[in-house]
Amino acid sequence: MSSPHHLLGQMIDGRYRLREFIGRGSFGAVFAADEFALGRVVSQVAVKIITPESAEQRKSVMREILGLAQLHHDYIIAYRSSGEIREGPMTGSIFLATELGDTTLSEAVRANERL
Repeated sequence: MSSPHHLLGQMIDGRYRLREFIGRGSFGAVFAADEFALGRVVSQVAVKIITPESAEQRKSVMREILGLAQLHHDYIIAYRSSGEIREGPMTGSIFLATELGDTTLSEAVRANERL
């Protein structure tokens, strides 16, 4: 994925509209998104778009997502949903939707906040 900004406004899985590019990680780009249900915004989420480079990397990403989906703790960003993107410019990529945190790790480190 070259420049993620061209993806703003795209709908993922028929319910997540990408509205702001947050950053890029080792496996993909992360966006703030609006989650829609019954035609209206019901929450704000983070959506990570992952484009695995190999079948082995795809399996590894899916294992990590399954692990995240099983974790429930106040200090862990909550899993919302995930899947394979089947249409549009990101076809074949994997998406991971989680709750949207109120700050980034980079911002917390720069602010010298306790983690």
